[in-house]
Amino acid sequence: MQTPSVQGHYAYTLPAAGWGIPDLATVSVEADMVIARSAANDSLLCTAAFNAAQVAGKIAVVYRGTCEFGIKALNAQNAGAVAVIVVNNVPDAPINMAVGVNGASVTIPVFMVTQAVGIQINAAVRGGNARAVIGRFNGGALTICPGESIRLAAPSGQASYTWTNGNTTAIGTVSTPGQHAVTVFNSFGCGSTSASVTVIQYNVVQPVITDNGTVLNANAQGTSYQWLLDGNPIANSNSATIPLQGPGFYTVEVTDANGCQSTSAPYEVIAVGLAEQAGDRFAAWPVPSSDQLHISIPVAHQGSVLELLAADGRTVLRRNSSTAGILTLDISSIAAGTYLLRLQNDETFEMTRVVKR
Repeated sequence: MQTPSVQGHYAYTLPAAGWGIPDLATVSVEADMVIARSAANDSLLCTAAFNAAQVAGKIAVVYRGTCEFGIKALNAQNAGAVAVIVVNNVPDAPINMAVGVNGASVTIPVFMVTQAVGIQINAAVRGGNARAVIGRFNGGALTICPGESIRLAAPSGQASYTWTNGNTTAIGTVSTPGQHAVTVFNSFGCGSTSASVTVIQYNVVQPVITDNGTVLNANAQGTSYQWLLDGNPIANSNSATIPLQGPGFYTVEVTDANGCQSTSAPYEVIAVGLAEQAGDRFAAWPVPSSDQLHISIPVAHQGSVLELLAADGRTVLRRNSSTAGILTLDISSIAAGTYLLRLQNDETFEMTRVVKR
């Protein structure tokens, strides 16, 4: 539980065989807790939840007694609960709840806690500050994606806690790979340190967008892709490559086999495609270009001087455009960078930006 006064992990008992609940080792449910009540205003929930609107999306807390465990859990599930905590009604250890008539129909996590833990939960709920994470950690390594974090829970009821990364609460948040442990101290100041837990971070390759003049390539392996143009998702773009959609800033989000997502740096396309560039206007493509740069020379500029200028104003290439039409420049030998392409005659000039990669 995460309420400051009761933070930590608590022992529980799972139902007996035959229930339809998921394996807690494969799920993690986090939500606020709420006491589920039936029409009789009790928390046994032997009938439909009277406070269903409050139960929906929450972890329902119900009490043992009167009816089968399966009907309690099913009523909570029908009210929209995401999990069920059954509180024992006697001070004994929790029991393995029998499947009964309805247990097989329950598909959300269900478990039982002691009466003492139930008292703490009840007090936290009534105080309006009760949130829990339901899951099970069985030891071994934990693996996270870059940018992700996980929470590790120490036993509840200790006076203070010190985690390897400096956390001082019963629930420690870990976002970096390495060995992590917690030292707990009782009210007398006596401490005990846990065994270390190994946290591993997946190696994720950031996609790098390239293009061949007509097609963009993410250059990254993934199970799913989402391309964006100027920050807006491109429909039906779940592929490592997509046709150029027009000028603008492209990014691609790639999800790999481990579920880790990485986003490329923005990739600017200024002009695309021979078909789009053709016509009686000054244009250059593809942008960026690695070897050949195609230039459309309008009729008004036949006989003009064509210059490729570096950022410091130096003339890198110079060519006379004797006729209108498509002119191709070999730029394979010039350095990568951003350049200005200027077309100038005695009366006027035009300029456009090009990128050599």
